[in-house]
Amino acid sequence: MKKLFFLVLLLVSGCGDSSPGKGPREVLFAYGNGDGIYVLNGDGSLKKEVIGGSYYQAVLSPDKTKIACVYDKDFQVTIFYLDGSFESQGKPKTVFNSQALSQGSKMTPVCCPVWSLDGQKIYFLNLNHLIAYDYQEKKTTSLFDFPDNQSGGQTDEKGNMKLSKDGGSLYCLLSEATGKLAIWTFNLRDNQAVPISSCDCDSLLQLRFPVEIPDDAVENLFGSRENPVLGPVYSSDHRYYFYSPKEQGFWAKQRIEGYDRTIKEKFDVVTLNTSIYSK
Repeated sequence: MKKLFFLVLLLVSGCGDSSPGKGPREVLFAYGNGDGIYVLNGDGSLKKEVIGGSYYQAVLSPDKTKIACVYDKDFQVTIFYLDGSFESQGKPKTVFNSQALSQGSKMTPVCCPVWSLDGQKIYFLNLNHLIAYDYQEKKTTSLFDFPDNQSGGQTDEKGNMKLSKDGGSLYCLLSEATGKLAIWTFNLRDNQAVPISSCDCDSLLQLRFPVEIPDDAVENLFGSRENPVLGPVYSSDHRYYFYSPKEQGFWAKQRIEGYDRTIKEKFDVVTLNTSIYSK
């Protein structure tokens, strides 16, 4: 009985499968999906837990010194400062929609933080509002209001937002009150938004795309047509993206995989942990 209990502890702690994969060692990225925040590299040889807890949508800054993320149902973006060993340093910075508060609006959950290419701005969603925080000016600006019945979400199934490779556009996946998912592009140069499609939620979550969704929207929000995933995390050159495939049942592992868009090949990265049961 004691041996069985010890085995369970090993599995739950993720000790059962942690060997590095075959991805690019030089690529660094952050990952957070409700079980803490990690800094990883593409082959899994670096697996650094920055903080535990119910943090989601972690994104590493371009200079690799900060991680922006959201805590479960929180009304602010949390930013952790990192030292050279990727340890959290000092008090985390918090960013919320100060314009809404100044107008007397209530606190509402934020989601989908995105760094600009130069790391000087953070874009995020607050209900149907697209917000930008400027590090130099230390203030938030409301860039655009999507329709009232559309909003982002703190998990990949409820919405997402990604920056294009050239840094000029945001691709937004928003949940509609009707149960559909809406896709938009937002041009950061002229602050203009263009709706692309409104699709059945189940179809998109099963990664079946209507023909009217263009390739650039699929590649920015889902990685690629040949290997689509929810919530991909991109390398800075967009050649690679990383994700956690869903596993169900007893001893479900939270694995990280990657995909090389140049040679169109998947690769294993690392296993973060193993849970007793996952739905």
